[in-house]
Amino acid sequence: TPQAPPPLLCDPEELRDLPAEAGPARAYLNEALRFLGDCDAALGVWGAGGVGKTTALKLVREVCGRVARFDHVLLVAAARDCTVAKLQREVVSVLGLRDAPTEQAQAAGILSFLRDKSFLLLLDGVWERLDLERVGIPQPLGMANGKVRKVIVASRSEALCADMGCRSKIKMECFNEEDAWRLFEANVGGDAIHRHTEILTLARQVIS
Repeated sequence: TPQAPPPLLCDPEELRDLPAEAGPARAYLNEALRFLGDCDAALGVWGAGGVGKTTALKLVREVCGRVARFDHVLLVAAARDCTVAKLQREVVSVLGLRDAPTEQAQAAGILSFLRDKSFLLLLDGVWERLDLERVGIPQPLGMANGKVRKVIVASRSEALCADMGCRSKIKMECFNEEDAWRLFEANVGGDAIHRHTEILTLARQVIS
């Protein structure tokens, strides 16, 4: 029987002071935060480009410290041409570790640092299957020696999320026009948009 990780410190629904851009992504965010309190080791977040997957991961990073205990929360980008070495450099940069001369030595350093820690790895923009063990991410994921090791994979492909070991998956849909407007206004700034009627008209055309 799999061990359950420590319970969330609070209900995700109680997070009332999220930034403005969280509005359209709140439902997805709540679902992702619930994953932190269940027994699954990996969660897939998938959908077309531009639906807010990166925003959702950033929001998880921002608020998960208030609902769950992790020693480290790592948000790293996995570009289309991502390799083990490139992903290692991202992880090392986030953790503040030293560079190692070889891929194997770098993996050993990452493994040694994370082995006895609870962590949440947020992998953004994954295009192909990545071997996390070769990167140095401790295995198995899930619950090990009282530590919680979890991964959220964001990708355009549901099949890729499954290939990365994600039994649970969230499909992010395109925003409706009103939600898209709220996100646009939050990022650009209401003052800039409403300064002139022509700007407001053009802005509405952009998100429609």
